[in-house]
Amino acid sequence: MDTSRARGDFIAVKPSVNLTLKKAHTATNRREIEVSLSVSRSQAGLKWKRGLSMVNKLFIVLASGDRDVALEVGLFYPLTVAKEKWMEEVKVILFGPSEKLVAHDKKVHKRIKRLQKAGVEILACKYCSDKMGVSEILEGLGIKVVYVSSMMAQMLKDGWASLTF
Repeated sequence: MDTSRARGDFIAVKPSVNLTLKKAHTATNRREIEVSLSVSRSQAGLKWKRGLSMVNKLFIVLASGDRDVALEVGLFYPLTVAKEKWMEEVKVILFGPSEKLVAHDKKVHKRIKRLQKAGVEILACKYCSDKMGVSEILEGLGIKVVYVSSMMAQMLKDGWASLTF
C-alpha cells in the first residue's frame, strides 16, 4: 500500500474503535494481509493514519464555451456538491472560452449567482478575461478575476480533486 500521500495526516479516533483491513491476492498463492487497530479510551485522540487520505476539496475548471456543457454539467455538478455538502470546499475556475459565455449569457449569470449563494467560490483567469475584454463584466458578477495557473498547481499539490469541463 502506498502511504506516501498519508505522511503527516492525522485522524481523530473515538474510544474503542476497531479497524481491520484485509487484502486478498488472486494469484496462485493466495495471501492475506490483515491489519488490526484497537484504540482504548486512554489512547483516544489524534492518531496517524496510513494510506487513508480522503479528498474533501474540489475545484472544477470550466473551459468549454458550450452553453449546454456549462449549464448541464460544469455549473450544475458543483452546485449539487455544495448543496449536498459532499465536499468541504468547492471552487469553480472559469478558463478561456467559458469566460466569454459567462460574461454574456443571462441564464448562466443566474447559475453563477446560485453557486455563489451556495458558498462556491467562482474564479476567472485574468489573462484570458483581459485578452477577451470581459474582466470588468466578470468582476461585476462577483467573480474573482485572478491569474489562476499557479493557484491550480498549488491546489493539486495540496490534494484537491479536480474536474474539467
